[in-house]
Amino acid sequence: MISAFHSESMPDGIERVTFDLPDRSANILTRDAMDELRRLVTDWRRRSDIRALILQSAKDGIWIAGADIDQFQAIGSSEDGERLSRMGQAIFNDFADLPFPTIAAIDGACLGGGLELALACRYRIASRSEKTKLGLPEVLLGIVPALGGTQRLPRLIGLRAALDLILTGRRIGAGKALRKGLVDETYSETIFDEWSLRFARGVMGDAKPRRRRRWREWLLETNPIARTIIISIARKRVLEKTGGKYPAAPAALECIGAGLGAGIEEGLLREASSFGKLAVSAESRNLVRIFRWQESARKGESGETKPLRSAGVLGAGTMGGGIAWLLSRRGIAVRLRDTSAGALRAGLKSAWKIHEGSIRRGRETQAQAEDAMGLISPTLDLTGFRNAGIVIEAVVEDLQVKREVLAGVESAAMGGPIFATNTSAIPLSSLIEGARWPERVVGMHFFNPVHAMPLVEVIRGEKTDPVVVETVVALARRLGKTPIVVKDTPGFLVNRILGPYIREACLLLEEGYEIGQVDAAMKEFGMPMGPLRLIDEVGIIVAAKVADNLDGGAIPAVLQALVKDGRLGRKGGEGFYHYSKGLARIPWMGPRERPDETVRNLPGIPRRPMGDPVDIVARLVLPMVSEAAACLEEAIAAKASDVDLASVLGFGFAPFRGGVLSYADHLGLELVLSNLEALASRFGERLKPHPGLVERAKDGREFHDD
Repeated sequence: MISAFHSESMPDGIERVTFDLPDRSANILTRDAMDELRRLVTDWRRRSDIRALILQSAKDGIWIAGADIDQFQAIGSSEDGERLSRMGQAIFNDFADLPFPTIAAIDGACLGGGLELALACRYRIASRSEKTKLGLPEVLLGIVPALGGTQRLPRLIGLRAALDLILTGRRIGAGKALRKGLVDETYSETIFDEWSLRFARGVMGDAKPRRRRRWREWLLETNPIARTIIISIARKRVLEKTGGKYPAAPAALECIGAGLGAGIEEGLLREASSFGKLAVSAESRNLVRIFRWQESARKGESGETKPLRSAGVLGAGTMGGGIAWLLSRRGIAVRLRDTSAGALRAGLKSAWKIHEGSIRRGRETQAQAEDAMGLISPTLDLTGFRNAGIVIEAVVEDLQVKREVLAGVESAAMGGPIFATNTSAIPLSSLIEGARWPERVVGMHFFNPVHAMPLVEVIRGEKTDPVVVETVVALARRLGKTPIVVKDTPGFLVNRILGPYIREACLLLEEGYEIGQVDAAMKEFGMPMGPLRLIDEVGIIVAAKVADNLDGGAIPAVLQALVKDGRLGRKGGEGFYHYSKGLARIPWMGPRERPDETVRNLPGIPRRPMGDPVDIVARLVLPMVSEAAACLEEAIAAKASDVDLASVLGFGFAPFRGGVLSYADHLGLELVLSNLEALASRFGERLKPHPGLVERAKDGREFHDD
């Protein structure tokens, strides 16, 4: 077996240990690596020549990325999971008990089990590289930290700061880690190796690190009553946010509370027990599958691509400004074009507003933000677009306008750049009618808000050059997004699946159901927001235009009425909901948004008999299953995992359910069919299951065979 840890004994008593997992691009804690570490710890303990030990990584941009997901998924029972956790805890405990200073020299990603190993070190130093991120993302995979993280982190940085990291799974940079006390020093990556040695020499002989804690925090968190209150408040907030659908965060709270109340050994026992139970839960299995699919989409190998050094963005609205921000943030020079100076100012303002949020959260510095903004050049014409590698169109969702924009770019740039349209639903086949270079036209559908939504649909037209598709996929990955390639069709993948969901929600209002009733049912199901609140978020006009493209002009009467009433959705303050401003946004003044049940009284909305109460979830979700099955049968998406990933990342289909097709597998396709047939007999032929779904159920073929 090839060793993963390589030791270098320095003359002054420093043991420099480099972790370099063979045949892997990232360091992860495999079973073999953990076994080797256990043997090394035993050897180090016996040696009298070691005065300090530095643990570093040979991987570029990665210290230790976490545990081995493959081995984690192979856990067959809760007992196996608990046993695995206890074995790892024992190794890290022995490491923490070494009789000399140990220093985690973190240069790159330090996540999950990697951070837990760093916590077992006596000291932690970090490089100031942008790649250096520290975090415990286990709750995002439906589990708890299993190697002592729930015990060591609160003792190091305090209960409240630890809760923030453990319960959210967020990752922080070196600067914030230093302020929180998670690391002891930070250094520039250019001098990091040299200063790691200097730091080690400076702490030789230290029996215990000398750290300053804020005395008020210490007094508050060592008080059992105060500690109980803090954990109780955190538990309440977690339940409010998750609706009780994600058991990992409450379990982590129990582990932390047990350890602080009854001692670290009791906390470790609780941690291992919780990990074992959660590791084999359906919620964790689904979340891990989504994680693996997303990592595969984000890090896959691209084929032949074109070089992209600069870009043009057409339209300086919310989407255009967000896209310009995203490109410039990754070092790509951008020409931002609109038809008026006021629109350009608004676009630049929206881009800077995103930077302000990043600065507040410690994700970038003021200087970095200003450098990125300096890469955005506003313009009222198409000067300079010929030299752009790609032009991304983000104008109004109108076919004729988009055709005119494409014609203008082709004329000004002589067909040089790739033309990527950010359309939500208009098929490329309609857009390229009359185009001179249709092979250079591709869809690049970002989701709003651009800076927050991870998905990008890359639409491959019948005439699109495969190199153009691969170039846009590579660009999406460079921008930190998750690309999914889909075939050209009205609505593409995400909006086509959403079509029946939105349609049936609007029909439920016509049948007498209340806005709050419909949305509450879907939030209880696990959606981040209900379908009517989602329409407000997308925008009433955009939703109506998408429906128009999907159903050939069959825009739901409710949407037509809202458009005629001048309602824009959340950005305009009125839609299905009323959005408060000013003092009304103060929590004790009431909710920020409230359903406007008077919507049903707008002119043009028919009143349909309610009849017997209907299962709102079945009425809204099962038509999505049928449409998703149709997309798979028609090869709109290449595989079921793409459909599920798009449903989770594109519109928030309950992640713990694994995606729309995974949910169908869980229910059983025969039950899905019978329920759709029952809905169709009551509400119309539109709800009949797609023939592909019928055939799949008859053949006993699930969407996923793993």
